Amino acid sequence: MKPSRRSAHRVLLVAGSFLVSLGAAEIYLRSRLFDSHYIWTPFLEREFAPEPGVMPGVEGPSRFTVNALGLRGAPPGADVRLKILALGGSTTECLYLDDLEAWTSIASARISDANGAKGGTWIGNGGRSGLKAEHHLAQIRVAPEMVPNLDAVLVLVGINDVVAFLKYPGQRPASEAEIAKLAFRVSPEGLSQTGYPWHKRTALWSFARRLYYRSMEEGMRQPESGATYDVARQQRADAKPFLDVMPSAEEALATYSSTLLEIVRAARSHGLRLVLVTQPVLWKAENSPAEESALWFGGSPAGYYSSAVLFEAMQSFNEELRKVCAVTGCELIDLARELPATLENYYDDCHFTEIGSSAVADIIATHF
Repeated sequence: MKPSRRSAHRVLLVAGSFLVSLGAAEIYLRSRLFDSHYIWTPFLEREFAPEPGVMPGVEGPSRFTVNALGLRGAPPGADVRLKILALGGSTTECLYLDDLEAWTSIASARISDANGAKGGTWIGNGGRSGLKAEHHLAQIRVAPEMVPNLDAVLVLVGINDVVAFLKYPGQRPASEAEIAKLAFRVSPEGLSQTGYPWHKRTALWSFARRLYYRSMEEGMRQPESGATYDVARQQRADAKPFLDVMPSAEEALATYSSTLLEIVRAARSHGLRLVLVTQPVLWKAENSPAEESALWFGGSPAGYYSSAVLFEAMQSFNEELRKVCAVTGCELIDLARELPATLENYYDDCHFTEIGSSAVADIIATHF
């Protein structure tokens, strides 16, 4: 064989071996790493240290860790008798509170203590900032896959649905692909998205993105110091006069109710105990000057809504959730009525202080 042919043969052999290796890796990744849904990228870790005064009631540095299930906190232990998946937005996530200060962790310990010899309780924190009822529906549909031997799902919902309604009233419904993209950091659907080049739909590409996002802590854009909170508060304060009339909520409330009913059906189809939780907020019909200075929500293309309008909108969405529970017999924790709207419990519109988180945990634990 001529030298040139031998060289060409070697090149083809190496290229063939490389392609076979890529194919084997693709098959392995699809079968092992992208066979489930993860709300957070597994094993993500980050530390926060809010600047003094930015979040009154939150002291010292905090640690945010994600376990192998893609949920915040420790994985379930061998002695666990009751497994609960907590879903929600940032008020479930509790980003600036330490793992052990998040209400999910505190409630888990208190339920376990109350049960004593009956066995431990584990609450996996699946909260993530910005998620709405439609995202929780997608998550509940695959909940038994995300958490083997899951017993119950707890959903604290409403704040992001209200924010989206006020910011973009009449916004078109999101597609299933758009919902899944936000609901999960990692999912099998990520390998079958249409509209992308073929190489971006491979497990190898997705795995590389997964490693990148883990290193960049994608989805956790808030700075460690929380400094943007003061900027956002000032933007709201500078936007006066506020909008003082709530847009028509009929269509938004109908969609919210329909999604909640689907959540109930999805949970029952899996034989899961479902507990819906109303969204508590600092907003009132009339907030004090000190309370007003803590707020930063309510922005829209037309301006900022007054705290009275925010309160009215939140009440409407919470009432819709109560109606769904009454009609379906679903369990309800009316946190909006049980948690006092004070600066002791909130450091802004809806996020809990350390005291507030503990109070939420007490209310949740009492229900179980």
